[in-house]
Amino acid sequence: MNKSGLIAVLIILLFQLKGTAQELHYDHFTTREGLLQMQVTALFQDSKGHLWVGTKLGASRFDGKHFTNFTIQDGLPESFVDNISEDSAGRILLLTRGGLAIYDGSAISGFPSEIFKSRMSLFPPVVKQGDSIFIYLTNQYNQLEGYYFDGKTYLLMETYFDPNPLSNDKFANELITIIYDFPSNTLYAGSGKWGIHAIRAGKMKKIADAFEAVESFARGVDGELYVCFDAQFGRITGDEIHLIPSEGIPQALLENKSFAVDRDGRIIYRENKNQKLVILEKERVFKETFDHGIIIEMLVDREGNLWLGSEKGLFRNTSRAILNFIPRPGGISDYIWSVSEDKHGNMLFGAYDKGLQMYHDGQFKSMERYRSQTNLNIPHQFYMGSLRAKSGDVYLPVTFRTLLRYDGTKFFQAIKSEKFNTAFYVYEDPNDASIYVGTSLGLFRLLNGVQEHWDVQPGNGKSKSITSVVKDRSGRIWIAGFNGISLLQNNEIRHLPYAEMSFPHGGNALLRDSLDNIWIGNPQGLFFYNYESFLKIEHPKLDKLVLSLAMVGDSAMLIGTISDLLMFNVKTFYQTGEVSIMSIGPDKGYHAIEPGQNGFYRDTKGYYWLTNSDRVVRIDPAQLHLNTIPPEVYIGTVSLMDEKMNWNPLERDQMYHPVFYYAKDEKNIRFDITAVSLRDPDGVTYSHFLEGYDKGWSSPDHESDAVYTNLQPGEYSLFYKAANTDGVWSKEHVYKFTIKPIFYQTIWFKVSGILLAAAILFFGGVGLTNERRKKQLAFQENERKIAEFQLLSIKNQIDPHFTYNAINSIAAAVLKEEKNVAYTYFVKLSQLMRSILQNNDKLTRSLESEISFVRDYLDIQHFRFREHFSYSIEIPSTIDMQMEVPRMCIQTFAENALKHGLMHKTSPGFLQITLLKEQKCLKICIEDDGIGRARALELKTAGTGMGLNILQRYTDHFNEQNQKKISWQITDLIDDKGHATGTHVDLIIPDGFSYRHHLKQS
Repeated sequence: MNKSGLIAVLIILLFQLKGTAQELHYDHFTTREGLLQMQVTALFQDSKGHLWVGTKLGASRFDGKHFTNFTIQDGLPESFVDNISEDSAGRILLLTRGGLAIYDGSAISGFPSEIFKSRMSLFPPVVKQGDSIFIYLTNQYNQLEGYYFDGKTYLLMETYFDPNPLSNDKFANELITIIYDFPSNTLYAGSGKWGIHAIRAGKMKKIADAFEAVESFARGVDGELYVCFDAQFGRITGDEIHLIPSEGIPQALLENKSFAVDRDGRIIYRENKNQKLVILEKERVFKETFDHGIIIEMLVDREGNLWLGSEKGLFRNTSRAILNFIPRPGGISDYIWSVSEDKHGNMLFGAYDKGLQMYHDGQFKSMERYRSQTNLNIPHQFYMGSLRAKSGDVYLPVTFRTLLRYDGTKFFQAIKSEKFNTAFYVYEDPNDASIYVGTSLGLFRLLNGVQEHWDVQPGNGKSKSITSVVKDRSGRIWIAGFNGISLLQNNEIRHLPYAEMSFPHGGNALLRDSLDNIWIGNPQGLFFYNYESFLKIEHPKLDKLVLSLAMVGDSAMLIGTISDLLMFNVKTFYQTGEVSIMSIGPDKGYHAIEPGQNGFYRDTKGYYWLTNSDRVVRIDPAQLHLNTIPPEVYIGTVSLMDEKMNWNPLERDQMYHPVFYYAKDEKNIRFDITAVSLRDPDGVTYSHFLEGYDKGWSSPDHESDAVYTNLQPGEYSLFYKAANTDGVWSKEHVYKFTIKPIFYQTIWFKVSGILLAAAILFFGGVGLTNERRKKQLAFQENERKIAEFQLLSIKNQIDPHFTYNAINSIAAAVLKEEKNVAYTYFVKLSQLMRSILQNNDKLTRSLESEISFVRDYLDIQHFRFREHFSYSIEIPSTIDMQMEVPRMCIQTFAENALKHGLMHKTSPGFLQITLLKEQKCLKICIEDDGIGRARALELKTAGTGMGLNILQRYTDHFNEQNQKKISWQITDLIDDKGHATGTHVDLIIPDGFSYRHHLKQS
């Protein structure tokens, strides 16, 4: 390559590197994530919260986790989806270049037409009063046409503007664009030639004269209508356009005719012919880099997420509060431990092993001169805890020679020390501006050129390393290390704990708030000191190592823990004592890993910088908000369980007219609650309450289904709700349904029975004879059932293959001369056999006998499979072990967990059996961490279900004699990524459950 070519390449690389210095975080959705196709043509959010994405191959619906795709094969008239809207019934209207398609929630109906193929512009379908659908488009003469869709055909009803064929030089300026205002039933249409018109009931009224160009209309999330024309924005109210003042908007700004407006009225658009997103907020203009292709569509959803559709897929930004500085060639270094700002407003970044950088005007520049200016021509490791003093000088902790001072021009060695010494933290006394430096050799103080040193070991521990320093209102200097804290006052040092200050822990981070109280972060969490006592701040998010603290004004505190970034409401804590924590995670734009030790730095603009293991982030506290928009919640599916334990979803029509007739073996019903959050779907929690059945709302959790067993005939109301990741709950919704009785449960059947009884009495002896015969037959039928259950119980007690395999394992132990082992397990096997053969006519036994049976069975299986699994049985002392329970009620589930869940794991599994005494019932929990039921079905290991069916049958027999029923619930366990992590069973046996009818018959 010649010299000029090399220079050109270097220039290109320079511009590329400059463009990637800082960036907002965008989640990128492509075909890998399930998007139908990469070229986005339309964006729309429906009333249930779903995001609809039009592409050149069809449409995708996104619920925050999964994409559902619709193509020609599903009923679309044509692949290219131009626009999407919704009618009042919740049907989705998809306008393609081959006609309209309507999705009713279960299927697509397509209505093809040749009308749309030759048109220049297709606009979103409009639903006017009375649910009449109109489709507007521009014809080849640049006239606006309105077609009425009657459910089958398209009728031309309206034509607006005189013919005005477009030439190439006027195409962009004179092309018509529209928006429909539903509240006022007004169609607004505009172009550079005709100006802006309001069309009501077929009559046009000009509300603005001709312009250079009318770029686009948009409805903001704030509910207002906006228009962009001649490189300026206006808000439309009735027949008036109110200009929005702004500075710095370039001419011809909207090449792709798309902009969006958020809930606060901020206007977001793409600057023409570059990769800058522009935000217009209260007359100010902000620009942000977007390096992901040309933006075609733009939408702000109801939660405030910004969605951008481009030729490279779909992008989502959840927050503009966090700006990322990610290590890349030519950008910021990795392993940044220190952030500060010089007196000129330049940001300084100190790396652990790559020196010092200055960030100015979007570019990073290495600052190697600190070595020559301090005569320290050795590599330095920059540490955390840097400081910009009131004088504007910057103090930078380093290894070897402890501390550097930078006055904006030159570097100086701030501490004179002949020993190897590392600085960890720098603190400025707010009273006399003296500089305290915590180092690996104790505490240093700098004031007016004089250096003092205290050879202190915080908390009188073994280490002299000081991690944080602060001065309290009593004038005491707090000196904190990893394992202890000491106080310096009047040149005397006292070590904590002592009688008046009994605090035995260290302090990774110290902070003095606006009320002069002291906050301490350490491996035990966050502590508060008010000069009277120490208080541990109790919160699940704070029960871990706290690394960094920073006050945000007087009302909030930023907290960096080993795994989280948090905002603590200090104002609420002082007013009510309540610990209110806002997690700053991916939903608020924070995607970094592990905040750094004392990694916060507040610059002169009010931004907070935070070092992390993988990047540096800049935080704008003014942009950090709780998500006040709850998820949209509705019942997705309703399913009934059949006799084979399969869930069968109801058809759509039956679900919306919920009257259920139980079949013979259908006694379980499941409601799948859907809550759509496009910001943080994994953070959604659910709660439900079945009126007349549940005692109260279920505890909030991430389980989205509600399962009920053995519901009796009647009318029911299921109340349900959901909360977003910030704990904001939706309103309560209700799903009403009716369970119709089987014929013998109906009133007419009961009345008929009464009449029959009267007839029996009337006919005297004949009736009594018939009744006796019926009773005798019923008795015989009951005895037949008991005998059948007894036989089934015997068959269900043990798998013959288990017996053969156990004997073989014991024989193998004998051959290996492991006589004691063989004898132990031979005894256990004989106990199992004895338990089976003794009292085999009983369908119940004591809880103690059932547990003993299960323990022997699991011990033998553990002997056979060695380390492949382990188990634990927990029994509180309050459990009555002599109470009667159905035979094999625990064994059946334990055996299923072992055979179908744990035996197919590649790693050792665990089975947990727990007995709990809850209010008026015994609760037995059987949980495994196996492969889960779905995977077992795939591997065809799920068995026939005979054990559960047998248990269900004779349990149903017992339940018929009791008001309170034996029941169980099986739950599939999944992790945050939706992967199976095992199965959990809750078996409930009510107190006082009676088996007397069965015992009498036996």
